[in-house]
Amino acid sequence: VVKKAIDFIENTTADDDRPFFLYLNPTAPHASGNINQALNTSCALTPEGVLTEEEFADIPEMTAKYGGSCESYRQSIRDRAGLNTQRILGSIWVDDAVGAILSTLESTGQLDNTIFLWQLDHGQEVKSSMYEGGTRIPQFIHYPNGGFSDGFVFDGMVGTVDIAPTMYEYANISSDLIYGMDGKSWKSAIENFVVDETSYNKTEWFDERCLYFELEEDRAVRCGCYKFLQAYNGSNLERGSIGLIASRKGLFYDDTALFNLCRPDGTYQEGPKASFNREKNGTEISFEDNPDVYEEMARVMECYINGSVPWANPDYEYGCNPIPPNDGQGGGGGSNFVTCSDTAVRYQYPALEDYESNASCATAMEFRPDADLRVESIYPDDFVSSTGVDVLNQRKSYKCPSLQMRIMEANGIPDHNIVLSNPNRPCAQNYLYKTPLVPTMGDVIRETSPSGVIGYALNGVPCFAAQENEGASAVEPLGNFESVEWYGHSGGRKNWHYHSAEFGLTPDLESIPYNKILGYAMDGFPIYGPILDDSVLDVCGGYSPDGTVASYRYHVRFLNQINQTLPYCKDPPTADTNWGYIIGCYSGAFDAVPNIGFADSSVETIDPTVCFPLTSIHGTVMEDLDAGSNGDTAAVGVIVSLLLNDGSGTIVQTSTTDEYGNYYFGDNLDEVTNENPSFEPGTYTVQILQEGVTTVPSEHTVTIVEGDTVVVESFVATTVADPCPQDSSRFRYYDSNSDTCSKQQNTCNTDTHKGVRKRGCGCACRVKNKTCRKGDLSSVVDWASQDGSSEVCIEFNSILQNAPNAQAAQDELCSAFPSTVPFYNEHCGCGCRVDCPKQKHQYKYKYKNPAKHGEDIHLKCEEQEIVCRGKKELFAIPKCGCGCYRPS
Repeated sequence: VVKKAIDFIENTTADDDRPFFLYLNPTAPHASGNINQALNTSCALTPEGVLTEEEFADIPEMTAKYGGSCESYRQSIRDRAGLNTQRILGSIWVDDAVGAILSTLESTGQLDNTIFLWQLDHGQEVKSSMYEGGTRIPQFIHYPNGGFSDGFVFDGMVGTVDIAPTMYEYANISSDLIYGMDGKSWKSAIENFVVDETSYNKTEWFDERCLYFELEEDRAVRCGCYKFLQAYNGSNLERGSIGLIASRKGLFYDDTALFNLCRPDGTYQEGPKASFNREKNGTEISFEDNPDVYEEMARVMECYINGSVPWANPDYEYGCNPIPPNDGQGGGGGSNFVTCSDTAVRYQYPALEDYESNASCATAMEFRPDADLRVESIYPDDFVSSTGVDVLNQRKSYKCPSLQMRIMEANGIPDHNIVLSNPNRPCAQNYLYKTPLVPTMGDVIRETSPSGVIGYALNGVPCFAAQENEGASAVEPLGNFESVEWYGHSGGRKNWHYHSAEFGLTPDLESIPYNKILGYAMDGFPIYGPILDDSVLDVCGGYSPDGTVASYRYHVRFLNQINQTLPYCKDPPTADTNWGYIIGCYSGAFDAVPNIGFADSSVETIDPTVCFPLTSIHGTVMEDLDAGSNGDTAAVGVIVSLLLNDGSGTIVQTSTTDEYGNYYFGDNLDEVTNENPSFEPGTYTVQILQEGVTTVPSEHTVTIVEGDTVVVESFVATTVADPCPQDSSRFRYYDSNSDTCSKQQNTCNTDTHKGVRKRGCGCACRVKNKTCRKGDLSSVVDWASQDGSSEVCIEFNSILQNAPNAQAAQDELCSAFPSTVPFYNEHCGCGCRVDCPKQKHQYKYKYKNPAKHGEDIHLKCEEQEIVCRGKKELFAIPKCGCGCYRPS
């Protein structure tokens, strides 16, 4: 190998003056015990075949200096090593190879004008690990024409990733034109340092510089004095070696650890054997020791993992360097996450509970790096620690009237199935969310944290802002990060959280009712499901239905309501951002109630004399109350009465829904005693009683334990219709005296309506289109709009009418939905639906009405054995139905 390198240098410098590049790896064996064996092997045996003696007889500093033959040279190595170790034999062999290259450069007149860089491939103390003894290596540079002097030492922090951009700069080549570089050139820093050791930017090259290391599934980040290690947390040691190496070398081991590698004066320790080596003596930094540093280094590690695993589809335009800690009431910035104003609100994380032993981490669930092989972790079965302890969701809500706070104590464990998209299993946290009990509007809006907590879901899992990895969107495009998933993901500190608006409820955001409370923002206002028409929302994503502060709430947004192609900040930058998937900013006041925020429940406990557990039952009644056989539905905003019965049938409380259908039992404090209405543990029944109508009982039975907050899922009540329906969009009265009504006297538009008479109600115009009124548009696959008078539907109808044929209309309007046809109805809306065959002689439906049998009517069809006689054959069409048909 050395001979070939020498031939390359001599041939290159003899032909012309062009620069050359040589990369040489000496072949001296690594492992002890093999060097003597190699020295006893003939030099002539090579991978290219058997060489002749003459081909390597004149290598300077090697065969030319020691006898002129392979055998004599290799014997000289043994002679010079004496009785020393195998490592000395290898060191002499490599040293001779380096000398041969330097000698050749000198003889060709290129030594002073050649950048000669020599380094080891890994640390010597703890090879194959992320410890300093494995990642910290010597690197020597010889370049007299570059102004380097003998013994000059640069104390900046550099890595192998910096070699390429540095060489490009010395060669006057822009590395950006060649390839995107992870490292950076140290040429100018070295030149400044040579002139004056105080003139180079130490902040840039040490204090705020981060280097990243990986081996198999182990990761490490070194930022200035601090080093954060994260080991593969699993039983298969082949997927990570930190634990194996640590046990052999007597080093401190945990699956995550933070170390300060500097002396008290801020200077780096002198090598891995130094007595100050905290990796050796186990004095790691805990979250409690320095929460700002721990949080930021954990976030950098999370960013690094997202950018270095093959299944995350990382955006390589972004790095992960840390941002300066924030005081929790504004500011932000730095080189990673984008902030748009000086109003950003940021909260410090609480400490981890029993983190070292993993007793509170769901370590038993399975993680597979390959995205195609991932498995779903089932709640609660798979939420088990390494010691066999169940790690389940825990939360408890409180109201504190004298403090004017709503408080939730939670461990942040999700209460639903998840898929591990990175190695970080969820661990129980010490969350204490403190928000205003009666939130008020702020004088100005405030920006949310660019990364971190902006609110919490009803299950106690925190909701994070829209950024990931230095300002990239955490929500779009799908597949960019695992953070986009509806079930959430975990960060480097094992804190499960949501970035997406589904809040862990469902992968289908459209299935979440707009009137369902999902959680609370940190300013105290509730967060609701998405609405189709987001034009009513303000810049923060909220609005007040009745114009009062008491009814103000935020609504999460659909993906198509956010233009992710726009930058995060508006132009010019303001406190409201372009990426308000959950909320766009805070509308509420943060100074009205002191000490609100995100506290540590292991440090700050709840005072039972001022805070009372919310023993409550709450849920949502769907707005579309099926109002009987005539198909009319209750209008949006109808107030529904409910009864809460105990096991004996006694009415315990009554309640009414708000205009969104939400109801509460036991959630209101007694103003005199400041105590909750008492619920004894037991089973209760929630029964709907809609005022003014005869109710077919629709009940939900719930069991509560003392101190629990029970959420009753949304449900639909079946009722008998109001005898005089008032839905003006389908039924409009023009004369209240039914005795004088006649169809000839009506003032209806006969093209769209027909006159009807309702005894005891009066004369009315009713929409002619029975298809829409009866809900038979259940074959719709995609609604462009459910408002036939909207601009969307008007444009939709124009295209439909002007298309040269039906196929052209389908291609332009419904190409994304195969086997559908476009439709327009001025009363119902427009979109794409399955063109269901009509009930004729050819087709005979057995099950046809999806409204009766469910939208997945094809599943109903599959469950039934339909017998088709004669020449008839079975057919089943999704969203249409099934039965028998006679082939034409």
